[in-house]
Amino acid sequence: MTFYDVYIAQSDDPSYTKDDGDWSGNAPAALSPVLYDRNRFHRICDMVAQGELPGKQTDWGCWVVIVDKKQVLDFFKDVQIPRQMAEFLKSLKDSQSYALVAREL
Repeated sequence: MTFYDVYIAQSDDPSYTKDDGDWSGNAPAALSPVLYDRNRFHRICDMVAQGELPGKQTDWGCWVVIVDKKQVLDFFKDVQIPRQMAEFLKSLKDSQSYALVAREL
């Protein structure tokens, strides 16, 4: 069974590399709760493929898009999300960039 995870991470997470790293688990660690959302997963993949936002595939099953707080909020605005994710989104800082992550397991 395939899982389609979507979460928010630090854009500068040192646990992964954006530049030609090891494609075996090269994904940033989750800061937010992890959502299991196939539609949002594919939306992130499409954003990378179409060059809508800065991002790339960092692992065989991981795509990362670098976003700011407004872009994160826009990404989730029309999606029903759990209370824990809504609370997390309220805690985002205006001056910080984040990684919007789609991870297939």
